[in-house]
Amino acid sequence: MDLILPVKNQVLQAIATKIAKDSHLNIRTYIGNLPKPEERGNILLVVSDALLPLTQSNSYDAKFALYVNSANFLSTTTPQDKTTAVYSDQPLSRQLVLIKTLFSGQSIQIGMAYKNAYYYEHLLENINNQDEIHLDARQIASADSTRKINQIIQKNQVLLATPEQDLYNPQSIRAILLSSYRHQTPLIGPSQGFVDAGALASVISQTHHYTNEVILMINHFIRSGEIPPPRPPSQFEVKLNYSVARSLGLVLPSEATLLTRMLEQ
Repeated sequence: MDLILPVKNQVLQAIATKIAKDSHLNIRTYIGNLPKPEERGNILLVVSDALLPLTQSNSYDAKFALYVNSANFLSTTTPQDKTTAVYSDQPLSRQLVLIKTLFSGQSIQIGMAYKNAYYYEHLLENINNQDEIHLDARQIASADSTRKINQIIQKNQVLLATPEQDLYNPQSIRAILLSSYRHQTPLIGPSQGFVDAGALASVISQTHHYTNEVILMINHFIRSGEIPPPRPPSQFEVKLNYSVARSLGLVLPSEATLLTRMLEQ
């Protein structure tokens, strides 16, 4: 198997070591580029969105991508490409279950700004026939997105963040969080970094969850010859910001307890 990393660092090297150990494959690691055609194996694994174009190569029986955004992957690949992925982002359906668990028994008005319609369509599939959920979803452009997100915050009880870096990024997060505090509208998602910065909560997966998932998928292909469909890690955790919860007057259980309640739904 050819493993292509975006850069060489300790974390990525540890991932490479674990995949080699648990998949029992002969793995050759490269940085940024494919090996020469005559040196290629029969399985390709690329890590990060930046390396997705490498999966266009026809030299491999199966191609896997790790840590890639779901919308980006689906827009750049087809089933005929013999390519699958472990998504970097959590499905909004999981974040929705987190919201329902946090505000159990309440009718919830959820606001969501999105740029790519994929996220709205995915959430809509999971929100139908749920009378306690009321969704205010608005498609917005990157230009002036912070002001438009602020308008959504003012009109809803919870803001559900999509994993779109055009909308939620280090440049915009401070203004979004300040508006969230001012209007007492908690932010849910999209990642642990945002929870650390001041979001109330998010579903997340750790590095070993991603690594375990791609190993399962590779081993499935080796055993069956079938390429499994792309998916997020099946294992995940909940991260809470208790300081933010106190400022909102919320009393939250432990992260482990909340996760258990989510899994019971």
